[in-house]
Amino acid sequence: MGEALDALTAQLDDSEAGILILIQKRAPDRFFTAAQHERMEELRERRNTLTPEEQTELEDLVNAELDATVKRADALMRQIGT
Repeated sequence: MGEALDALTAQLDDSEAGILILIQKRAPDRFFTAAQHERMEELRERRNTLTPEEQTELEDLVNAELDATVKRADALMRQIGT
């Protein structure tokens, strides 16, 4: 993991030198529940055979996970800022 981060850091220009990278183990939380995670994984495992409704559900769960990531980052920034 460290080597991958070093390789990414080497690609940054001077204006990006202050970027903070957080790595967080994916686990259920208040932003994305265990039930949502389990359902998303179930749909991902069958992604080649999903009905149109299931494909929409998977897309909605992926978007919800992305929203949860943003909410986690916001909560962390508020916690660090206090």
